[in-house]
Amino acid sequence: MPISQVSLQVDQQMFKQAVNKQDKSVVFEVEVKAGTSEIKGLMLDKNQQVLAGTYYEYVTKIR
Repeated sequence: MPISQVSLQVDQQMFKQAVNKQDKSVVFEVEVKAGTSEIKGLMLDKNQQVLAGTYYEYVTKIR
């Protein structure tokens, strides 16, 4: 797939990160409030069109 960016939506916050052909993963560090949140990851092409959803997301508490 010609993926150029990965986007991550956490509730109403949107984050994007550029990627290249060699990348096998993307790491986002996002501050999230305690409780339930909706998380959605998407793979985008160079025109910002959605190619597919991400395969999986890991969530780790770092504090």
